[in-house]
Amino acid sequence: MTQHGSFPWLRGAPAGAPLPADCWACPRPHWPLLLTACGGGPRAGPDTVTFGSNGADATPKKAYEAVTKAFTQDSGLTVRTNTVDHDTFQNSITSYLQGTPDDVFTWFAGYRMQYFAKKGLASPVDDVWDVIGDGFSDAAKQLSRGQDGKYYFVPLYNYPWAVFYRKSLFRDRGYETPATWDEFIALAKRMKKDGLSPSPPDTAAATAGPSSVPSTTSTCAPTAMTSICS
Repeated sequence: MTQHGSFPWLRGAPAGAPLPADCWACPRPHWPLLLTACGGGPRAGPDTVTFGSNGADATPKKAYEAVTKAFTQDSGLTVRTNTVDHDTFQNSITSYLQGTPDDVFTWFAGYRMQYFAKKGLASPVDDVWDVIGDGFSDAAKQLSRGQDGKYYFVPLYNYPWAVFYRKSLFRDRGYETPATWDEFIALAKRMKKDGLSPSPPDTAAATAGPSSVPSTTSTCAPTAMTSICS
């Protein structure tokens, strides 16, 4: 049996609203989140907010029901939730946003959010961050902003990420366990030169925007590291 280890610097990555991120070797936080769409609200009326959710499973669906109920009690506004299964929501996000999206919807943080914000398909929520900003770290704030410096989403929850690696391979090749993102990238490049595939395929680009990690997987090379998200 091959021994595996995990990188300690990948524990407890923060998250936001409901889209579980793709599981791949990536130590930056992936945040499911809430964004506001451009042009989504008129159908619902002034006293109703529509919420596009991919939380079709029982647990997230129940959680969102509690959140929207609390919002209604606090604001007096009715929330109409439109739930679609995760894969369908993710695969149709572009056409969804270019059509008549809901007022608020769930998506990913960082460059995936920035991709749609830059295209004008999401609206800034700086006024919300004026109220909640003190409760978030600088890293959370950075991943919540678009390239224009404005805020476009609000994180909702945390979930853990981990990268597992083959200890025997690291020992045989003389690899050191990376402690920073730069060291992780340097190790991945070294592995590629050694004919190894550092991580599973990068599926992020299929959703939106370029990936921050170069594609590293070939069909014939063994995978040295893999990531798991819960």
